[in-house]
Amino acid sequence: MAKIKICGIRSIEDAVMISSLFPDYIGMVIECPNSKRSVSESEAVAISENIKKGIERVGVFADAKLSLVLRLLKENVIDIAQLHGNESRSYIDEIEGMGFRTIKAFSYKRLDDAYSSNSSFVLIDADVPGSGKSFYWKDIHGLNRPFFLAGGINADNAVAAIRTLSPYALDSASGTESNGKKDKELSSKLINAVRNYNI
Repeated sequence: MAKIKICGIRSIEDAVMISSLFPDYIGMVIECPNSKRSVSESEAVAISENIKKGIERVGVFADAKLSLVLRLLKENVIDIAQLHGNESRSYIDEIEGMGFRTIKAFSYKRLDDAYSSNSSFVLIDADVPGSGKSFYWKDIHGLNRPFFLAGGINADNAVAAIRTLSPYALDSASGTESNGKKDKELSSKLINAVRNYNI
């Protein structure tokens, strides 16, 4: 049964709205100045407080200071750290060694690195994460470890993605937005498509 992650939450309002749909994971891009979806540490704390219990909170980082990531994990602001930069194996070991989980993101062109990653999960995305662009899924057919699939995931292609690759989870940001903002209808359609297929 594929799980669902809605990523790119930027406000308390979005957190409340998306929480009402009960995805398995909600993601926040934290202190990433190159991302249009980035929020500050203080904003992440406020958003986290408005995510319903039972939904895992994912902090998305790119070459962030390890102290920031660990602080947010220790202070229960996030449950999992998703890493999109050039984080080393020792960086990941430091987090995992303290009993926390990581999701390391890779382009679909770097499958060898994804196979050997020491993170709890890997995320496979297109060349430009967050672009909303997909890639030829069969290029990663047979990835033999739990992975999140990202890259243009929406209600129209979610079931096809599950049928083709059997991912651990689907990860959607742009596929749940309209005019650059989280859209309840699009988010609900995605979640319902996946849950109805899983029945």
